[in-house]
This record gives sequence, C-alpha cells and structure tokens, in this order.
Amino acid sequence: MPIPSQTERQKCTPSTPAPEPTTEIRVRKLTPEQQRQLYSPQRLTYRYEENGCRNTSRFRVNRTPQWDVLTEERLSTEKINRNPIMFGIRLTDEQVEQIRDGQPVYIEGMRYENRIFDGYLVMDDKLTRGLAYTDKDPNEWVKYGKYTMRRMDRDLIERGYTVRALVQWWGGYGQTVRPYLWKEKPEDSGYKESWGDP
Repeated sequence: MPIPSQTERQKCTPSTPAPEPTTEIRVRKLTPEQQRQLYSPQRLTYRYEENGCRNTSRFRVNRTPQWDVLTEERLSTEKINRNPIMFGIRLTDEQVEQIRDGQPVYIEGMRYENRIFDGYLVMDDKLTRGLAYTDKDPNEWVKYGKYTMRRMDRDLIERGYTVRALVQWWGGYGQTVRPYLWKEKPEDSGYKESWGDP
C-alpha cells in the first residue's frame, strides 16, 4: 500500500473549525487591545467589581483544537466600602447595622463647621441624613402627641422622616412597641401612624 502524500493526507483529514476568540469576560465586552493581551504570553490583567468587591485578576486562554479554555488567577480582592460618611466620619458596617436596628451610635471626632465633637449619631431609615446629640441622651423618653417615645424618634418625625419609633405601651411599665410614625408635612401639628410599613 502506497503512503499518501502530504496534500492527500490534508484532503483526507476532517478539519475542525478554529474556536471563536474570547470577546468578553464576566459579561463585559473586551476591546480589541484587551483581546490581543488575552491571547498574548503576557496575559490580560483585568479589574472588575462583583459582589461588593473590587477584584484584579490575570486571565489567559489555553487553546485546544475544539475550544478556548479561559483561566483566571486572582491577584487581589478589596471590599468596596459604600457606607455613608456622616460629619466627616465613614461609618463601619457594625455602626450601619446598629443604626438600621433603630439605635444611636456613639462616634468620636465628628466635624461640622470647623468644630470637632463627640456624640451620638442617629439617622433616617435610608441613611441619608443624620442628627448628632452632644449634650442630650437620644434614648431619653419624651411625651410627644399621644405617645411617650425616645427623643431621637421625636426629632426625626419633626424633621419629616417616617420613623419606626420605639414607644411606651400600656402605661410604660417596660413594655414597648414599634409603630411607624410620620408627618405629612413638617409643619403639621400631629403625626400619622401605621402598624405596617406605610
């Protein structure tokens, strides 16, 4: 049996199409320059945000006749701090959690109008505005309308926020409830209430 020539072997061998080049990573389109780097020996260093973290990874492609295999080498991961800054201080995760639970947070070194002070910080539910208490206790009970509530809840209601206020219930013998209280307009004399989220 004669040995087939090179051209005959090429005719007999079924050709597999070359795999499509990788054009995106993590659902983000790559530029032509990034695609060249991805297939180069130097590899592609790529930065992206995912799950509240800023990641830097080195990607490379291992080519096989049927497909390209994309591999990732994680170089660094940094948590993105999206907590609000109040009175010149970025709040920690624990402080934000405490505020969301309806509690004041004691913070040192707050700044306002070229003044540095320590005190309790309370905020609205959306964590957009805050009040600082330097000389009064925000948890002090005050009579406001038909309820006795914390000073901080009264002050937030007066400024037009919807508050899940802590109010004394059945004569104030240690029992409390958390209705939602708010004013339609800040100048209103009374407040509205709801036992469910309004």
